[in-house]
Amino acid sequence: LYAATVATWPGAGRGTELDHLTYNNQHGRRHLFLINNILTFVTSYSKTQKMTGKALLIPRGIDPRLARVFIITLNYVYYAAQVITHQLGDDCSSSAYSKYIFVRRGTPLNTDAMTQILRSFTNDHFRCQFGVRDWRHLMKFVLRHMADISLDQDDDDAQDADRAPINSLFGHGQRIADTVYGIEADSLTDLTQPDVARAHRYGIVYQKALGLWADFSVDSLGLPNDEKSTPSNQTSLIVAPLDAASRLHIARDLEDVLDTRLPAFGDLISSTLSRVLYHHIPNLSTSLPPLLPSSTSVNVHPSRLKCLQRLFRSKSFKSPEQATIFEYILQNLRSVFGILGTGGGKSLMFYGPPLIEPYGITIVVSPFVSLVEEQFSTAQMHSIPVSMWPNDKIDFDTVRLIIVPAHEAGMELFVNFVTATVRIKKLRRIIYDEAHQILMSGYRNCYDNLWRIAVQNVPLHFLSATLLPHSVAAIAHAARLQPDTFCVIRATTVRPNLRYVVEDFSAEKDNTLVMDRIASICRSTYSKMDEKDRILVYCSSYNECDALRALLGYPVYKSKIDGRLDPSTNASRRNAISADWRAGNPRALIATTGFGNGIDHAHVRLVVTLNPYHASDAAQQTGRAGRDDCEATCYLFNTCRHPVPSNAADDHGGIGLLRMLYTTNDCVRLCLGNFDERAYSCVAHGSANAVLCSRCEVLEVCGLSLFAY
Repeated sequence: LYAATVATWPGAGRGTELDHLTYNNQHGRRHLFLINNILTFVTSYSKTQKMTGKALLIPRGIDPRLARVFIITLNYVYYAAQVITHQLGDDCSSSAYSKYIFVRRGTPLNTDAMTQILRSFTNDHFRCQFGVRDWRHLMKFVLRHMADISLDQDDDDAQDADRAPINSLFGHGQRIADTVYGIEADSLTDLTQPDVARAHRYGIVYQKALGLWADFSVDSLGLPNDEKSTPSNQTSLIVAPLDAASRLHIARDLEDVLDTRLPAFGDLISSTLSRVLYHHIPNLSTSLPPLLPSSTSVNVHPSRLKCLQRLFRSKSFKSPEQATIFEYILQNLRSVFGILGTGGGKSLMFYGPPLIEPYGITIVVSPFVSLVEEQFSTAQMHSIPVSMWPNDKIDFDTVRLIIVPAHEAGMELFVNFVTATVRIKKLRRIIYDEAHQILMSGYRNCYDNLWRIAVQNVPLHFLSATLLPHSVAAIAHAARLQPDTFCVIRATTVRPNLRYVVEDFSAEKDNTLVMDRIASICRSTYSKMDEKDRILVYCSSYNECDALRALLGYPVYKSKIDGRLDPSTNASRRNAISADWRAGNPRALIATTGFGNGIDHAHVRLVVTLNPYHASDAAQQTGRAGRDDCEATCYLFNTCRHPVPSNAADDHGGIGLLRMLYTTNDCVRLCLGNFDERAYSCVAHGSANAVLCSRCEVLEVCGLSLFAY
């Protein structure tokens, strides 16, 4: 709000003028009025009071759309914040929300905070940082050269011969303008102090130059002419101060739109700044901002692209869904369920905020030890101040990202840590990665305390590549999230460049045939690969891993490399095996499920998955392949009889989908695509040019003869 205000009102106040502005009369004279039907800030310059005995009053009107944001914020958002903070025992914050206009995290903005905010916004748009003083210099030139507001005297009935139109908006005279700001003064003469009406005129001229006030002319507002302006008749134009009566009137007018308008505040302010600073964006009408047509409509700020460039050296998002999820997470207004296919860029959601936001901690909860270690090392690689929980030496002033294993997140110690971090106002959000595991039997106990974390009033976000539609409601229920407090953004699960091959060996008496088949495929692929290419073989048990290692000689990545070793040594051995595989020594690896979720290597040409527990595992493991967008092959082998789930609503992993995968001849993409709201076969992907799966290849060879009768 502060950045949008100082960017769109005429002139620029000193830090001492804007420090601790109030909106009611409970603690001295307020600074916010409705004058000439324009929401107007009236600030005072105390230095003038010392010299003349009275403070110089400086009025500045704001754009009507921004005025609506202020009215709703002060009457509803601040009122709610006042009540909530009082209930939590934070009377200082409650008092701040009851009187001050600009409040951040329960503290009124002072000059230092204003400078920090301005520097953040101007750095995004101008590639350099402006503080309050610098912004005043910039605004002086904008008013003179962009809005073309004259410096010449325009009032014959001058009351103060030392003031020019622009100078008065800044609260100083010609001498200061010449010596401090360096504005050209070749035509300057003795100028006067304008009254409120003239200040509004200058403000509207400036705002129209920015593309605001698009459908209004200055004359249509009924502002008094300059020559008729006197302090007495200006006073009569002050209407409806923000007292109890006007609050009730406003409430009746706005009550039916609050639910839809509040989540859009962040977008409105962001887009207002964009229109100001990126002047070429088309003008909008002066009506209320349009309702969001769906939960996925959001104005993604252009500055987010800089984060992509730094993290991934990419100039664009991988998908509109990735961009939308990232923007919602940064806005921090509601919880988000983000479903992006494997390789869809979920890691941006927790590496990005520490690089963009000037303060606050992001916590990431991950279900696999291998994934936690991977995320920790990646954050360090990007120079993000990161810590791994549990850690009793966390520095709250410097750490920006905390990675937490799921089994630790279920402990009382972690819940207490979250509570303490919220109380000192350091925690921004908690992100649950691989969120589908919340509902899996093997991990459910790790998330028993989810509801206790949810009540801390910190946004919770849930990321996954394989979250069934009915599972979203189950997680929301476990976290006690109301339907209007979260949104769901879902992208497709399966990628078009993957060739799926399904082979069922469940009729065989032993695993000899399937092991020989896997060994043959791996040897054939390995002999044809480039140096950068890799192979991953997933097994569901240690026995399967050992059998394939005996056949192929590949190293095995599993939770316990050697049962005789202590946990720390096992972890070191696991990391060494993972690092060797990434380095190509060797270029193939056998692993259990724990290595599958979240591991990212661009050039995996072959993935073999043997007996996945459910369709979620199958999609996660095959999703490791082809992240460089080149063609890759995924084999799914089965030697088991899969039961029919007794209750489809409790089947969050997709056991029924896995049974369908092995017992029908449907396109593989149709089966795995059930994680999406819509599933399409290989051919139906059309322009995506999907590589045919093994079943669609059979249909292509047989032609239409199979469907003749």
